[in-house]
Amino acid sequence: MTSDTPISVLIAAHARPEMLARTLSSLADADQVSRVDQVVVVENGGQQQLDAVVDGFSDRLPVRYDRIANANKSMALNHGLDLIAGGLVILLDDDILVDSGLIRAYLHAMTEYPKGAFFGGPITVDYETPPETSLLPFMTASTKGWSLGVRDRWLGLYTAFLGFNWAAYHNDLMEIGGFDPFHGPGSAGGLTGQESDAQRRLMARGIRGRYVAAATVSHHVSASQIDPDWIVSRRERAGRELARFVDKTLPRWLPEPIGRMGVRGAILIQRLRFLLGNGFSPNRELSRRWWQAYRRGALYEWSSCSGGEFRI
Repeated sequence: MTSDTPISVLIAAHARPEMLARTLSSLADADQVSRVDQVVVVENGGQQQLDAVVDGFSDRLPVRYDRIANANKSMALNHGLDLIAGGLVILLDDDILVDSGLIRAYLHAMTEYPKGAFFGGPITVDYETPPETSLLPFMTASTKGWSLGVRDRWLGLYTAFLGFNWAAYHNDLMEIGGFDPFHGPGSAGGLTGQESDAQRRLMARGIRGRYVAAATVSHHVSASQIDPDWIVSRRERAGRELARFVDKTLPRWLPEPIGRMGVRGAILIQRLRFLLGNGFSPNRELSRRWWQAYRRGALYEWSSCSGGEFRI
């Protein structure tokens, strides 16, 4: 890739016009934003006057608005990819604030690794209401922050960048078929993780993830996202994602009981990792509900996989 490689920003937006305006304003103030060729915003589902929000930044950013009827984030991202000609695509969300050095950091990474890599950076959080300390061990990375440190490094095999702060080359994303509509907000399966699914498929093609420490965004976390019921619900979906991962990892010829044992083993490994990192939580009731939800989600999803729809 050369210095004239196209740079695009892609945002799948749903409702929240005020939040989108915050995101675009922070992007417009970023260093080297003039290097960005286009900012594509795809509204998915409903119409919340996001076109007017996007048009309001036409004098500060090379914005383009489009809309799809389905409230499905993966479909919106795929539609956005169809509107982009090539180059590096920086994937953001409509509820983040861009650090001033984000564009510069991704440009530097692109110069260092013009092919064979995708990129992502750390997350800080902007709380509407600060959570109780006892909730933090049970909260997702998107709601408590995420970082691999202050130095750039290659991503581990079982680690993924969060979906609202990563970047990949357009041709790589197209070659893996884009994003799976069965994953992500608005999906029929109710699963999260459209970004981790896409990143796993990139890695399967030999494309490595590169952590870029200076590419930071701040994620807005609403009060509802630190409510224990929301935390438990999100953990159940994480269990379903675990079952999907096991299903895609194990050989097709293994009998179903062995696969179920694999899911149970994966749950146990996750529990041990949690204990090693956090110890025993004083919030025993939430801990009980959290792990029950994880197990319930994983075994329910495995039953769906092994029932023939996915494990053939």
